[in-house]
Amino acid sequence: MTTVAQVLESKTFGLIHAEPEMPVKQAMDLMLEKHIHSLVVFENGAMVGIVSDRDYAHKVIAKGINPETIRIGEIMTRNVTTIGPSATIAECMKIMSEGRFRHLPVADGERIVGMISMTDVMRVMIAEADTDQEWQM
Repeated sequence: MTTVAQVLESKTFGLIHAEPEMPVKQAMDLMLEKHIHSLVVFENGAMVGIVSDRDYAHKVIAKGINPETIRIGEIMTRNVTTIGPSATIAECMKIMSEGRFRHLPVADGERIVGMISMTDVMRVMIAEADTDQEWQM
């Protein structure tokens, strides 16, 4: 089974992040530019939260708040669940499914080293299913 570390090695860019004082509009522009759906939020070198496009939709747009006046720290999710690099993709899927979230920061000890998305998990699961002899024609 593929590990989180193996998936991170295949990614074409590193961890994209934000700070709590960043305006939400700026963070959403960054996500659009990088074609990603979430940002880890760091303060003084430590992860303090995560923000996603879903947070933006539910906590800003749906409430009619101006994204230029609100800060990431006001809408981010705190107490973020993480996973280690040696975990399997099946473990990722279980955590994501139980927690009902689509992004999982990868922590090597106290250091955040990457992000696994539900898209990453599905790519691996499909690739592994394609190599399963049972599915071969």
